[in-house]
Amino acid sequence: MVAIAIALLGCGCQGIVPDSVPDRALNAPAATVPTVAIAHARGTATVPARPLRVVTLTVEATDTALSLGVVPVGTIALPEDDRYGRWLRDRAGSAAPVGTELRPSLEAIVALQPDLILGSNVRHGPIYERLAAIAPTVLSETLGATWRDNVQLYGKALGRADAATTLMDRWHAEADALRDRLGPNPPSFSFIRFLPGSVRLYLGQSFSGTIFQAVGLNGPAQEQPDRFADILSLEALNRIEADFLIYSVDVVRPRPSGDRQVAWLSHPLWQRLDVVRRGQTRGLADSIWAVGCGPQAATFALADLGQWLTERAARGRDSG
Repeated sequence: MVAIAIALLGCGCQGIVPDSVPDRALNAPAATVPTVAIAHARGTATVPARPLRVVTLTVEATDTALSLGVVPVGTIALPEDDRYGRWLRDRAGSAAPVGTELRPSLEAIVALQPDLILGSNVRHGPIYERLAAIAPTVLSETLGATWRDNVQLYGKALGRADAATTLMDRWHAEADALRDRLGPNPPSFSFIRFLPGSVRLYLGQSFSGTIFQAVGLNGPAQEQPDRFADILSLEALNRIEADFLIYSVDVVRPRPSGDRQVAWLSHPLWQRLDVVRRGQTRGLADSIWAVGCGPQAATFALADLGQWLTERAARGRDSG
């Protein structure tokens, strides 16, 4: 099921569901509890001031809840890799599976008797009314470039607004420290993602774009800050030229022969790129750079950049 989940997330961080909610779904507390009103993508939800049984329907929401110390009672299928995926799975513990991000199971959600559901309108807007009939539901507008605002939204819904602010302050401090290391002339970075039907060059309105911009890196994300991504062709590979190039990889399952990524990386036009000839390309986990879109994914992304730049500086000293 997890493998299917990752394959379905082709749109990255930016279904067919049952037609009705089972009869035992009740959106009413068993006893009077303090509540707060949370404005979100679909209006205003009245949620418990300190929810105890949270279901998360995106990797981003799961990442955020866990980063704030909230262990959901149910989550969608999580990445399988041994870094970000392990971080999520270790902290989620025995959280029950509730389907995938694109195909959540309403029956499984009902069975958990949640007092709060977190998701995203871009994924779950079509089933919002059915989710809200189960429990108070808070949806972010979209995923990806809005991840920092989403952390604050989920933090409020979880009764941990102050902790969310502290979490983001800490992340921005790490990004600023990396920016300071780069000095006045930062390098340029490009990020591309191989999908079954296309190859995308990610721009400013993407998760990776927000990482590059926070660190002050040059490249396509800085040059086109108001766009999400462009579809890339082999004939337009010059658009990805940069000091460094990241391409996403599935670190769990190897690519089959004939796969688009395999074909591109061996193509003469790819091999002629200056960034490729200089050896400044790197395949990094798709789960971190395109699927997760949460605060821990963003922390791992900063670590990826910092490690790469440290290695580059060390090679420079050795060659000097």
